[in-house]
Amino acid sequence: MKNTALADIINYIEFLRSCGHHISLSNFENRFEPYTEELLPYEIHLHSVCSYLKQNNATLGKCVLNKRKLNKTEISKPLYSCCYAGVEEYVIPIIFEKKTLMCVNISGFRDTLQKSKYRMEQIASLCDNHFAEAYSELSDSPPTLEYVMSFVKPLEYMVIELYKNCLD
Repeated sequence: MKNTALADIINYIEFLRSCGHHISLSNFENRFEPYTEELLPYEIHLHSVCSYLKQNNATLGKCVLNKRKLNKTEISKPLYSCCYAGVEEYVIPIIFEKKTLMCVNISGFRDTLQKSKYRMEQIASLCDNHFAEAYSELSDSPPTLEYVMSFVKPLEYMVIELYKNCLD
């Protein structure tokens, strides 16, 4: 079953990715039935660090554990943090009627938070040189929250519309 709001969300995410933004969705669980399966491919970070870590036997599964931890956290406002591997990202909740529907993650940054370098070094000890090379390719100058919100806001309207359709 196709839904206009769902199609708009997917097209917009693909457009943002084509513009170089590492965007993904998280923390949406089963709020968007019957469209969850179509949203799942957009839960995956696609930049080279995450792709490498998901193929490395020593780090396989750590991302899933990190996502489970994030899903248990109530995020009520945008935040900037880093994952277990030191990859920095914005996590922006989409909230409707005091309920967090999902989070939008804008990822692909490094070295602006003290803990990111520490975490990267910890994971690098489990990896070969490909990890360090991929990590060095991440941007060391993340955009401002204001800029990120300028392209996340339209997505927020689409997600809320999809959620309303799911309630019907």
